[in-house]
Amino acid sequence: MKALVTGASGFIGSHLVEHLSKHGYRVTCLLRKTSSLEYLKGIDTEIIRGDLNDIAFLKDAVKNKNYVFHLAAVIESSDPKLYHRTNILGTKLLALACRESSRNIKKFVFISSIAASGPSKKGILKKEEDECVPINEYGRSKLEAEKIVEEILDDIIPYVIIRPPNVYGPREKELLQAIKIIQRHIKPLLGNGDRQTSLIYVEDLVRAIRMAAENPSAVKKTYFITDGNTYSWRDITDQIIEELDIKGPFIQIPYPIMLLIGVISEMFSKLREKGPSITLERINNVRKNYYIYDPSRAFKELGFRPEIALKEGIRRVIKWHREYFGDS
Repeated sequence: MKALVTGASGFIGSHLVEHLSKHGYRVTCLLRKTSSLEYLKGIDTEIIRGDLNDIAFLKDAVKNKNYVFHLAAVIESSDPKLYHRTNILGTKLLALACRESSRNIKKFVFISSIAASGPSKKGILKKEEDECVPINEYGRSKLEAEKIVEEILDDIIPYVIIRPPNVYGPREKELLQAIKIIQRHIKPLLGNGDRQTSLIYVEDLVRAIRMAAENPSAVKKTYFITDGNTYSWRDITDQIIEELDIKGPFIQIPYPIMLLIGVISEMFSKLREKGPSITLERINNVRKNYYIYDPSRAFKELGFRPEIALKEGIRRVIKWHREYFGDS
């Protein structure tokens, strides 16, 4: 099987490329000209570089491919126009390119996000069919991209939409930042840390993505892929502390200080013309909202079952962090 993966150099994309290669796929990675190959080293894959807004390039990229996995996206940016250019227009042009090459394509797999659905309610798992109420530019752009995929590929190319929750694992930056903060005896909690979220370990996610691609019944469907549990931010922090075997006392950063950090981070991001690592929006989302989702459709229709629990997942992340960065 021949597969094209956009966003292949990123956290999830690189794990997907590795997983597909191990399962007999001949993978072509579509990357920007500036994308690093760091996480693709040692994987037998073809690299092509180009722009998602170049329709001629995209038509050539999808030619003779059996599966197209679309992960490339702008997640955070100080320039709202980038969300439209990459997440909306880029998805539209890729879908159009696939439609013109529909003879060989068995499935178009669009990796969306829970951000397209929006937050859940306290104690209630949100389902795929529930009303979508995205609360930021990223979420709105991903929801619009979902609609574009549905409109362009409807009855022409089988497609499936995957909405991952918070994804963690080796190579993921946010959890690594949390680990570094906790190693300094600081608890990165907002409020009392009781707001809940769904999680999925990256290796479980990419396995579910492949299962959705290969399942002939998974067409015109949207799936939340989670490990089936919900976690408070305190649960996650405490698990990291346990795996690091760090003894207290710990300092908890007050909410006003976190807001100040967010302001400074956004100011520096504008100077560097890169998305901020910590934003006011993210701080308030974590403090105020719940992000818990129902994976039962994926469990029932795909036969997906998560294999990595939070304790084991965090243990693997810390092990990778120590080996990769040489930390003790």
